[in-house]
Amino acid sequence: SSILINPQHTYPDYGVKEVSLQVTNLFDCSTTITQEVEVYAFPLTSFDLGAACMDSYVTLENTSEVPLGAIDSTLWVINQTDTLYGLNNAWLVNSLGQQQVQLFTWSEEGCAGQTSQFFDVTELFNASFSTYPGIIAAGQPFAFENTTNPGSIARWTFGDGGFSTDFSPIHTYESSWTDSTMEVMLIALNTSGCKDTSMQQVLVRRAAIDLEIS
Repeated sequence: SSILINPQHTYPDYGVKEVSLQVTNLFDCSTTITQEVEVYAFPLTSFDLGAACMDSYVTLENTSEVPLGAIDSTLWVINQTDTLYGLNNAWLVNSLGQQQVQLFTWSEEGCAGQTSQFFDVTELFNASFSTYPGIIAAGQPFAFENTTNPGSIARWTFGDGGFSTDFSPIHTYESSWTDSTMEVMLIALNTSGCKDTSMQQVLVRRAAIDLEIS
C-alpha cells in the first residue's frame, strides 16, 4: 500500500493484480475505484552449446521460455564483439582459449532477460590420412594410414560401396575397378564431439608381377 498521490510499486511475481485507489476529501468524503493490471513475466533465458571445435561452427540453441507468453526476439553476443540474430544460430570458432556467449531475449510484451556462458576451445582437430603412393593394385589389400589424433572414432568410405570403422583399415578394390579413380573419405570424431572430414583420390591399376619365383 501507499499514501503517495502517484506511487511506484514493484511486483515480485507475474499475473493479474487488482489495484484499488481510495480518495478522501477535506470533508471526509471518500470514493474508491478498482482496476486490474497484468504484470508480465521476464523471459527465463537459457541456451545450450554444441561441441566447440577450432575452425568449425559451434551451435547455439535457444532454450528460453516465457511464462504465459512467447519469445519475440533474440540477440547473441560472442566475446563482446560479434553479434548474431535469430532464435537459434551457429558461430565459427576461430581462436583457441576461453570464449564467451551472451544471450539477450525479449518477450512479446517487451520484457528482457539475459544470460551468458563461458566455454574453452583447447585443441585443434583435423581428420587426415595417407594413401602414399596414391596408386593401388586391383585385387591387392591396401592399408590406409590414419594420421588423425589417436583415440578418435573413424568412418571410412572407399568409393566402391565399401566402408569401415577401423582406425587404419585395409581395403581391397576388385579387378572390375581397374583404371578407375576412387574418392576415399574419412570422417573422424573425437571425444569432445568435434568432427572433421578428409577426402583424397586414389588410382586403381592392374596388378603387375615384376618377379615370379616358381
